[in-house]
Amino acid sequence: MSNILLTSNGFFTDRIKEHFLQIIDGPVTNAKATIITTGSQKKQNNTFAIDAKENFV
Repeated sequence: MSNILLTSNGFFTDRIKEHFLQIIDGPVTNAKATIITTGSQKKQNNTFAIDAKENFV
């Protein structure tokens, strides 16, 4: 069974980041992530989505 972690602001706190690392199965390099933003026309400038992407990379 897969795990899922939903947040409203990505890895906003170290606690969320630590929890993500605890629930993934296997190496971090095998983990998959999806960032779902709003339908806003300015979504490309959403700092939370940009930060979340940088954390995953």
